[in-house]
Amino acid sequence: MNNQNNTWPFFHFGLLVTGRTEEKHIPKLFSSLQTQPEVQGRCHFEVIRFINQRRPKKKTPINMIGQDDKVIPDKAIHIGFATRKYINKSEYHYVLLIDDLEYEWKELIQDVFQLYRDIFDVILKKKKHRVAIHFFVYMLEAYYFADANAINLVLSTDLKDYESDVETIRHPKDELKTLFN
Repeated sequence: MNNQNNTWPFFHFGLLVTGRTEEKHIPKLFSSLQTQPEVQGRCHFEVIRFINQRRPKKKTPINMIGQDDKVIPDKAIHIGFATRKYINKSEYHYVLLIDDLEYEWKELIQDVFQLYRDIFDVILKKKKHRVAIHFFVYMLEAYYFADANAINLVLSTDLKDYESDVETIRHPKDELKTLFN
């Protein structure tokens, strides 16, 4: 809270997303934070860029000037530049990177995280703390199985809530397609 005039600052959250479903629906997920009486008009969420997923592989990196020990793959540099442009708008601009991590990458989650972190650490330097990296494991569609009534209502099925962790469902999108057909 800003003690000088007793008002809350207005926060902006730019979203970097790796899935088309996330690009369309994630801002809606956060809409309740923008409309609750206690926070109304205090924050805003928007997709600032769809990005391709980053995964560990050997490629020729680009050395960043002044960062002899850090390198960024050439196809990833636009992620850092888009982020820097957004957070430089004001001290109240932040970025959330949301990657829908697939099952095949579950053992390398730390490596995937580090790929993103290196981009932000090098390009943003002292502002790197204004970026957070989050993973949907494994696909956003898995979360539908946490509330079987929602699926039943839309698809006229008779499912029960998934008994285990929905994030362990290997191909939830395929399972939904099977239910729908």
